[in-house]
Amino acid sequence: MAGLKRAIIATATGLGCLPAGLAAQRALFGRHHLRVLNYHQTPAHSRDGLERQLAFYLRHYDPAGPDDLDACLAGRLAGNRPRLLITFDDGYRSNHDVAAPLLEKHGFRAFFFLPEAYVAADRAAADAAFAAASDEPEPRLCWPEARALEASGHRIGCHSRTHVRLGDDLSGERLHDEITRAGQDMAAALGHPVEDFCWVGGEEWSYGAGAFDEIRRAGYRRVFMTNLLPVRPGSSPIWIQRTNVEAGWPLREVEFYLSGLMDLAYAPKRRRLARKLLSRA
Repeated sequence: MAGLKRAIIATATGLGCLPAGLAAQRALFGRHHLRVLNYHQTPAHSRDGLERQLAFYLRHYDPAGPDDLDACLAGRLAGNRPRLLITFDDGYRSNHDVAAPLLEKHGFRAFFFLPEAYVAADRAAADAAFAAASDEPEPRLCWPEARALEASGHRIGCHSRTHVRLGDDLSGERLHDEITRAGQDMAAALGHPVEDFCWVGGEEWSYGAGAFDEIRRAGYRRVFMTNLLPVRPGSSPIWIQRTNVEAGWPLREVEFYLSGLMDLAYAPKRRRLARKLLSRA
């Protein structure tokens, strides 16, 4: 399967899928649409690759920050090119140490979605938690680092309390803790309300109806998913779709995902989720 995927990507990019795809997206969504990407870890060995990706993005997009998302939704984006907004999931320290300086160098400001229970009081506590864990690839962020990201113009959002998939199997009490109470505890640590929430995972079953209801009751203004579709004026702020890429990917694979071809593949899933969730709004 991996070989087939590589062959498809090589063929599509060789045929110029990105220029054609960007032209099609401009025709469908207008020049003021915005694509949201999501990353996970950005370890030191991926620094050069991530910087190449950021430079590549700037050849095709204008950089975006959190405020530009609101401007896009409201139809107030300026300029003649689409925007690109970057988000990070799971709260790894490398997002602070490696990714954030590169983002700022290239004019980006990002959303960082943190599982509340994984954010340590300070760096020493984060190191201790990492040393005690058996399955952690790297340390997580601590609250001083999260606040430093905000001071640099980035935004912190809630990614549940314990990074659990929010499927239909979870009880109402568990959902309330993972979604509402987690956001409240994050707000207390940051000193301001947390207005952004990101679902965990991307499997269709991980988008539970009870979780959707709890997210809306919690009062989050913007809700992020991972089902590959640009944001445009009038898009729902509780239905912000992202495109997953990773710092270690070659540019050809990134190019393929930016082309929008995979957006088409995800269309049936988006329709099913819309019937399941948006009908409740």
